[in-house]
Amino acid sequence: MDANVTANCVHPGIVRTCLTRDRDGLITDFVFFLTSKLLKSVHQAAATTCCLATSPRLRNVCGKYFSDCNEARTSNPDRAILKLRDCGLLLSCWSLQLPLPMFIKPLTTF
Repeated sequence: MDANVTANCVHPGIVRTCLTRDRDGLITDFVFFLTSKLLKSVHQAAATTCCLATSPRLRNVCGKYFSDCNEARTSNPDRAILKLRDCGLLLSCWSLQLPLPMFIKPLTTF
């Protein structure tokens, strides 16, 4: 099977969404007022993902990290790769996230 599959990491940035629409309060309003110019729109945040998925020049690029439509460097790539290959660490992270769904309140209104 000839699949031509690549895998990369994409950082969309800090995105302006409606996730806090049900949170009222002066502090929440103040924080979002201060950070509003730093936040990306949903379209801006999606640009890097779309670029990576559709650009012919990135067709054979694999295992890289992208931000703002460009390849970006991690703080310590060699150390990150070692952590990804640590099966014990991966299993620990997996077991930590298993109970998390019980803390998520399902949406009841649409």
